[in-house]
Amino acid sequence: MLNNGVVINATREIIKLAREHQAAIVVDTMEDDTYRELKERSGNGVRKHFLDGLGQLRRRLQALARWYRLPYLEERLYSMVCPRCGTKL
Repeated sequence: MLNNGVVINATREIIKLAREHQAAIVVDTMEDDTYRELKERSGNGVRKHFLDGLGQLRRRLQALARWYRLPYLEERLYSMVCPRCGTKL
């Protein structure tokens, strides 16, 4: 389960690394229908809280990337290769 402290710390570290390496932040997203289905199926359990935490993480990353003027891209990645530089993730 992701709590607010975990989200804040993870976001802080990702932004720090992106700034140090002048890197883009690329977030692998799932289709809205898949996300919605997973949340509905999960009820109030751990998986739902995890999915909520991922949503918080994504929104926070997007806001901080905009603040620091870092390139930010959300897209569905169907492979383990970065769409921008070709590096294996």
